[in-house]
Amino acid sequence: MDLTSIDLIALNALIVSTFESGKIFINKARFLLVYNLVSFTYNFRVQLLVKLQNPELFLTTTFLFKSAQWLEREVWDLFGLIAARNKDLRRIITDYGFEGHPLRKDFPVIGFFELLYNEAFKRIIYGPVEMMQEFRLFKFKY
Repeated sequence: MDLTSIDLIALNALIVSTFESGKIFINKARFLLVYNLVSFTYNFRVQLLVKLQNPELFLTTTFLFKSAQWLEREVWDLFGLIAARNKDLRRIITDYGFEGHPLRKDFPVIGFFELLYNEAFKRIIYGPVEMMQEFRLFKFKY
């Protein structure tokens, strides 16, 4: 089993037309939850796509798959999607003091703080962002 998500915020503004029926619809789903299920016994694969709105919950699958616990924690940590009835939603990849969910399209790319390891204190510290070099504009002549 594999579980991941796709943020569709960029597609929400697009109007997509279907060629078969000629109807025009707007994609209102914010996230696409993707389950990849594999059976090695029967040599069979199933891909389940679930459309979710922004604050919507999805039901946990830990009662079917024990490994779903770890994957649902990862989806919550990186996308902010909450698995209902999951008893252990903790940060799994980002730091516990981290605010936000980094794989969302609306997550800010440039922040005011950076995370780094300090040898003097022997621990991870937060500090202001420091750029290594000044911005340079290169004008090439051909």
